[in-house]
Amino acid sequence: MLIDFLSPIDPDAIVNRQVMPKNFFGKNLSYFEDILPNLADIDIALIGLEADFETSEGNGCAAAPTAIRKQLYQLYNWQPRLRVADLGNIKQRESQEGTILALKEVVQELMKQNVLPIIIGGTHDFTFGQFQAYDEMGAMINALVVDEQIDLYDRENGLRSDSFLYHLLEYEPNFLSEFTIAGYQSFLTDPTMVDTLRKLNFDCHRLGSFRSKIQEFEPVVRNTHLFSLDVAAIAQNDAPGVENASPNGFQANEICRICRYAGMSDRLSSFGIYQYNPWFDREEQTAKVIAQMIWYFIDGFYSRKNEFPEFDDQNCVQYTVEFPEENYQLIFVKSKKSDRWWMRMPEDHASGPILVPCSYDDYVRACRRDIPDRWLKAYARLS
Repeated sequence: MLIDFLSPIDPDAIVNRQVMPKNFFGKNLSYFEDILPNLADIDIALIGLEADFETSEGNGCAAAPTAIRKQLYQLYNWQPRLRVADLGNIKQRESQEGTILALKEVVQELMKQNVLPIIIGGTHDFTFGQFQAYDEMGAMINALVVDEQIDLYDRENGLRSDSFLYHLLEYEPNFLSEFTIAGYQSFLTDPTMVDTLRKLNFDCHRLGSFRSKIQEFEPVVRNTHLFSLDVAAIAQNDAPGVENASPNGFQANEICRICRYAGMSDRLSSFGIYQYNPWFDREEQTAKVIAQMIWYFIDGFYSRKNEFPEFDDQNCVQYTVEFPEENYQLIFVKSKKSDRWWMRMPEDHASGPILVPCSYDDYVRACRRDIPDRWLKAYARLS
């Protein structure tokens, strides 16, 4: 089935693997050249989108997969058990809708085979195909979009990179449990859009909320299933390869750290990097940043702890913070395996207590008798 939607690549046409050191990624990946690799031997699959329906076909973002591959293949692999395959590119259809459907089918099939797809290329609206892949999975999901603005513009003009969130949030059947947008820049974002999302109890995080404390991003991504990133969220100085790049944004080292957090998320099952346009790049700098983002994501994936703490788990420590004036208490759980933190919510369901990812800073804040924002937002969602 996958072969109906994918076109193979010739990696030697991108880089000369014959002269590569043996530890380069290009030497250690499996490839779809003539036949598809055995999915049972793969943990992660690289999928290219040579599609761009907002500029001239074959130009712009359509050139992104090759540019990114060129840089990724030349990075050193440190994983002794690397099981990553490059499965080529989604076959270009005549319409945007057809290509989105093809992306949906590929991502869905890979997830069913327990393979995590990394999607590179195309404009940000292809997130909709990544999202639709969860339609038949039979479970509610959490989605995270990293972007410099909130793409709720020009609804009447159909599915575009600046309006795709309408389609995602209004999709039926509704299997979206939580939605988070992170990294938006206030001067690029209509405040009514932030108000709209917050009224729906969705999370919105400004870029400034992570300044000087990028580690606070880790709890944001920990329970995420779908991760979608617009390269425009990265500062222009570090990633100029975007049509409307902003001088502000995440720095290269910050976005790489975020990608490692995403890879470490035990629940994350699809990862997309969109909107890179080599036309606007400078000395392939953005392609290099994206390749390093993928490197960090893979590094995080192979650092997963596969932990879902329970209160009677010997691998966890429980802390209780009393609020005597309110006659209430907050319960925190810390993992001995990873030093990560969770908060217990007051509503207990049939499946057990609800644990919300948090950070040590949230615990410290509670100890000062200040209820953490993460707790308040989670409580509002559950109420």
